[in-house]
Amino acid sequence: MKIDNTFDFTFVVAHLKAMFDDKSIATRTEQAKRINKWISEHLEKSNDKDLIFVGDFNDFVGSDALKSLQKGKNVHFLTEGLAKEFYSNIPYKGLIDHCTVTNVEGGAMDEVIPGSIHTIDEKEYPGYLKSVSDHKPVLFIVKTDKDND
Repeated sequence: MKIDNTFDFTFVVAHLKAMFDDKSIATRTEQAKRINKWISEHLEKSNDKDLIFVGDFNDFVGSDALKSLQKGKNVHFLTEGLAKEFYSNIPYKGLIDHCTVTNVEGGAMDEVIPGSIHTIDEKEYPGYLKSVSDHKPVLFIVKTDKDND
């Protein structure tokens, strides 16, 4: 993807296995391992190190399943460290939808505007839960005026 003929990046969306039974956690762990392998291979093959990877990961930052995704330290979870009032799953008030960016030299982390990560306030949208989703979008802003790789 290219924005304004300056910032080019690869954008990936995933939906990992839901639930917290042993089989589901094992599946999610395996998915995270495969994604991490794909990211590592992509970074080795591509001159463009800007990778934005988002989605419903169905787990929390730091969980055993998602630790597999963080091995090698190629990606940074922008959602890591967000305050409790920022949640993406409305019924359970949990942050299971995530935005990650490459955290390598020339990676997308260089383009992220610090402090821009947040979730929408569903209360500003009457009927959101019934008419839109039980998940809230997680948003962040990137600079598009230059590309560091």
